[in-house]
Amino acid sequence: MAQTLADILRKKQERAERSDRPEVEWFSLKDNNPARVRFLQELDPDAPNYDSNKGSALFLVEHVSPQDYRRKAECTIETEGRCFACEMAQEDPKPEGGTWFQKTNMYIQVFDAKTNSVRILSRPAPGSFFDALYDYAADENEGSIVGPTFKIQKGPGKTDPWTLMPTNNKLEVPETVELVDLSKAIGVKVEYAKQRNFYLPKGEQEQVTTVPSETQATNENIDW
Repeated sequence: MAQTLADILRKKQERAERSDRPEVEWFSLKDNNPARVRFLQELDPDAPNYDSNKGSALFLVEHVSPQDYRRKAECTIETEGRCFACEMAQEDPKPEGGTWFQKTNMYIQVFDAKTNSVRILSRPAPGSFFDALYDYAADENEGSIVGPTFKIQKGPGKTDPWTLMPTNNKLEVPETVELVDLSKAIGVKVEYAKQRNFYLPKGEQEQVTTVPSETQATNENIDW
């Protein structure tokens, strides 16, 4: 398939933007189910064990391209007063292959027992996993999620939800672990003028994803 100079320059810019970001590793339940983790950040700076050197969870309002679930960017309706994905949500809310609606995602750093390293865990917020985590903090641990060891698991189905519960099988976290600045490592900002090409790299007429329907990744089932 032939490409234009504009296509090449767009890819060049995207590659340059990615290279400026801190390297991160994502938490996944693939070959790691159930998993044991310790949360290294609180949900909020007002939580009792908040550490300013580690920061807190990052919550981003984002859209995902129905053509390619890897193309996720922050909603710009609040910052620019307009957003291509929001406009598409009015015109064609649920195209085949995904949805244009904005979703809020939580990004938070955990220490993973299997990899013995820091990983970034992402889940929809609100959502079943986030709700369970928040309820545990509020009802069982004076508003904190830092300290206890949790077991995270899911069923065999693609769309089975993640569940979590505290466990007495404690995980020790080395004092030397290093966290990244989530505000620099996570989130893609695309100015309005470039959003159409970002979300629809295959063009207006081809809005069907190439990912088979039974394996489509969504905010609820993606196994990062």
